Amino acid sequence: MYRLKHKPTGLYYKPFIGLTNKGKVYQTKGNLLTYSRGENVSISLDLTRKILKPHFDYFKLKRNNAYYSTYTLPKSDFEIEFINTLNK
Repeated sequence: MYRLKHKPTGLYYKPFIGLTNKGKVYQTKGNLLTYSRGENVSISLDLTRKILKPHFDYFKLKRNNAYYSTYTLPKSDFEIEFINTLNK
């Protein structure tokens, strides 16, 4: 079991939400990094969320409309963090 950690912010990736404190726990090999082609990934973020405001300047705007903003982030900014389930 593992989660995808965004190294520059210390937050975790969760589909449909973006970056959160907890993120999604993966049990298979398929994740954001394996499904995205190329060296970048695109995720939707709501930068009005309190947790993301300190990192506002970090994100590069790829597309913006009235409902969401999609940001392009390098895959190298993410790391797989394995979860130790033996201690739980």
